[in-house]
Amino acid sequence: MRHRLGNSPKCIECYSYREKKPNDGCLYDGWCVNKYNCSHGINGRKRERPLEREAVRWQWSCRRWEDADTRLTHFEVNTRTPEEWRSENEKAYVRSLLESNK
Repeated sequence: MRHRLGNSPKCIECYSYREKKPNDGCLYDGWCVNKYNCSHGINGRKRERPLEREAVRWQWSCRRWEDADTRLTHFEVNTRTPEEWRSENEKAYVRSLLESNK
C-alpha cells in the first residue's frame, strides 16, 4: 500500500498519477490520466469529452483517487470500510488490508 492510513490521500499515491517528463508541457508536478476526472469544467459544468490527461500537483486529491498498489478507493481509505459495490471476497480483502495497516 503506497498510501499511509491516517494521512489524507495525495495525487502522488494515486494509480492514475504520472510524473511529468522533461519538455512535455506540464506546468505542475505531473499528470492525472484518469479520463473520468473532470475537475476543471466550463462554468461549473463537466466537459462533454473528458481530457486525456490533466496537469495536477502531487499534494492534490480527488474523489476518483485510488491507491497505486492496492486500488483502495478514496472512500475506503477515509472511512476504513469497503465500498458497497465490491463483491464479498473483495470486501474481505479490503478489510484485511485496512486492519493490517492500522
